Amino acid sequence: MILIDKIFILLFIIPSLIFSQEGNGSMNALSVEITDVPSRKLLPIESIFKKFENNSSFLTKKVLETAHLTAQIDTLYSNNQITESDSKIIRQYYLQLHSSFQNFTNFNAKNLQEISERLVDKKTLKGCEISYLNKSFYTYNKYVQLNNMIQNNKKNISINLLHLQLNQLNFFYKNYYNSLENKQIRRVLNTDDVAYKIKKNELKKQALKLLRRKNYKSIQKGIHNSQLNQKNDMLIDSTLYNTIKNTVYNKSSIRNDKRKIRRLFSNDKVHNTGRTITHHLSGLVGNFAGIFRLRKGYLYKNDSILNEISNRLKPMDIIGEKTNFTLTDKLIIGHFSHVAIWLGTKKQLQESNLWNHPSIIPFHKYINEGFCILENDRKGTHLKTLNEFLNVDELVIMRITDFDQLSIDYKTVIYQNALAQLGKKYDFNFDLETTNKLTCSELIYYVFGSIHWPHERHFNRTAITPDNILSLILFKNTPTSLVYYVSAKNRKTIFQKYLLDLSEDLGYQKKDDAFIPVNKKCEKERNRAKKKCTSINNVLVYE
Repeated sequence: MILIDKIFILLFIIPSLIFSQEGNGSMNALSVEITDVPSRKLLPIESIFKKFENNSSFLTKKVLETAHLTAQIDTLYSNNQITESDSKIIRQYYLQLHSSFQNFTNFNAKNLQEISERLVDKKTLKGCEISYLNKSFYTYNKYVQLNNMIQNNKKNISINLLHLQLNQLNFFYKNYYNSLENKQIRRVLNTDDVAYKIKKNELKKQALKLLRRKNYKSIQKGIHNSQLNQKNDMLIDSTLYNTIKNTVYNKSSIRNDKRKIRRLFSNDKVHNTGRTITHHLSGLVGNFAGIFRLRKGYLYKNDSILNEISNRLKPMDIIGEKTNFTLTDKLIIGHFSHVAIWLGTKKQLQESNLWNHPSIIPFHKYINEGFCILENDRKGTHLKTLNEFLNVDELVIMRITDFDQLSIDYKTVIYQNALAQLGKKYDFNFDLETTNKLTCSELIYYVFGSIHWPHERHFNRTAITPDNILSLILFKNTPTSLVYYVSAKNRKTIFQKYLLDLSEDLGYQKKDDAFIPVNKKCEKERNRAKKKCTSINNVLVYE
């Protein structure tokens, strides 16, 4: 839910405009601009998720490799004395680590470059890109931890310390140095994320530690004291080697890089301060508004509606709701106030061959008890029963078309991504390009990150509303569809709505076989001047 309205604009907009670094200029607080409407040719549903699945599979493989190497090396180091045989085995493991780290670096650098190039035109990070940034940095940390474990172990007699230091520095440059200049990527990477066990400012600490004088001098000393052969295949950057060998720290490019990185992260302090102030002010209003509920929803404890919806829902359907009886509903931009994800019942997951997947097994107890909905609200990301969720006046079911036809591999990656969000707090900053906290709509944006969701600009930041999520149903060539829409005026007057009703509720109108957004300002001018509205209204197209 996005709690933005006139009654607390003074609480929200002033700190946002003062501290936010996202925009190029001031923006009217009440103006909303739909951005990033997709322009690619529509792909089959499997192709939409293909790259996300491939990236996730690659990173998962690399995490498993580092876990295996860590366990094997740790077992050898646990011996009281390292034998010559152990020493040879450790060296072999290190060569495997080096090869795997290099393979990861080549893959990661290419992906980061692609993301950076797409963001040149100040576009918004996609959900799949944000997920990739977090998971790839988590994977990178696994390599760094293993490298540090070998480097810090005093029993190590088979590996030249210089190899470890040079390669770690070199891999940092190839993985993340260039990406730090992009504030969108930098801020995602440097923010904590419980789903991937990433701590706040972890990237900053790693970068400054690698580029500090002490590390530089240690490498330089190692170069001067060793008979190292630069043609050794473990040394993959002779430029870095020669720079450190022949240049004092104060005149080195590495010292300048450290200063540059300090400056970049210092610039983020103002942004982060603004986010903290906004979060607390907006959270104060949002939590206060959430207390007021005039009654129960008209669909609540209606057995016929419960059965109807239960029979229609399929795994990974998106559910939208409207609660006319709450104060928060009055403070939300748009018609709908909340969206969530239907994970599926035990029977449905068994039919999809997902029930015994490792990512779902820990949640068997909750799903058996009916906690089949994944949502994010003021309490954070958690599971809820359909019974509880039906405390509403309107409910709509949206489906990723042909989702049930996806392979197990595609589905499991999406489920892993979804369940990893559990426990995250509510994002009162309403900032789409952060993952440490979420709104209900941001949850959908990340879980189905390969889909191009429409989103908006509010207060110099990118945000996404429940209406944005559900409006994708109205796009031509959309990968989503309307399954069911029910509304109630009171306990007895309950009726089904259809696609045209949905378009009107969302603020769109039908034009031939497509939908266009209604320009309210233009309509007012037309009515006042009794002239035809000449404003250009673009047809919604997903292509």
